[in-house]
Amino acid sequence: MSGFENVVVSLREFRKFGLDQILDWVTAKRKAFYFEPSSRFDTQGLHEKRGLFYLPSADFRVKDRDLLTETLFLMNAPARFRENIFRFLPAAQGIHFGFDQRELDQSQASLICKCYLEFPGSSAATTSQTTQFLGYKWSPLGLGSPVVSKYRLIGDGDVNEAFATWESKMKTRAVSGYWSDFDFERLKSNNHTDRREQLGASHSQEASCHVLQIQDEGSERYSVDVNLYSQQWKVRELSTQLRQTLVFSPVKQDQWDKWIQNTNHQTVGHISTGYDRGGQPFLTLYHGSHLLVSEEA
Repeated sequence: MSGFENVVVSLREFRKFGLDQILDWVTAKRKAFYFEPSSRFDTQGLHEKRGLFYLPSADFRVKDRDLLTETLFLMNAPARFRENIFRFLPAAQGIHFGFDQRELDQSQASLICKCYLEFPGSSAATTSQTTQFLGYKWSPLGLGSPVVSKYRLIGDGDVNEAFATWESKMKTRAVSGYWSDFDFERLKSNNHTDRREQLGASHSQEASCHVLQIQDEGSERYSVDVNLYSQQWKVRELSTQLRQTLVFSPVKQDQWDKWIQNTNHQTVGHISTGYDRGGQPFLTLYHGSHLLVSEEA
């Protein structure tokens, strides 16, 4: 089964909620797109049926506004979200569509649609309050409360600086919980080196690790995300560290072994740690961002 087909199968519950529209557009117009899978670990367990599609926003600003309107309607995006997405679209450099299915029990699942606007990057040293992403999240079934999330750039340095910022922001959060006493150094690859030193000063930005602080409007949910793609770690290098970290998540050993087998060769992307709306800890690993090519390309 091709990568393109795998995405369709794993996210099939969203086909009537805008996914088919996005894939049809990609097949007809772009032939390929970036897809980033992710795995979320929380107190309910492991959630794997989730991922993000990235498309340049210029396409929607100029010639495909009707497509974006139709897609957001099919995703059942709230009217105020649709209005805000078009309002801020001219300033964005990219748009991400997200689909997230969480198994609540054996007979029930929660479906979440997402749309993120990505804005041009800037130096965290001078613009610590810069919003890098504006995220809109909602249930296509009309369940629960829609959420607006702001992703602010708070760090942009080498891997050691990123980990220090990550830990500091998690521990200074006025919440006493799992991450309060956690040693974030434990999540480093055993083989890690400073990529900025390897590449030299002229390429230091290529090895930078961006750190984002995420807060939801009107909610106690809070998280910090560190982008580690530049370090080129593989998931297998963090398997032991992750297993020891995720003691709060009831993942059975056979489920863990299968997950590791499927992801061990993939590149570690973002790691996000935080507390959900109920104050419970979670960790999300984004891994293996890759270019998917449609069968008709």
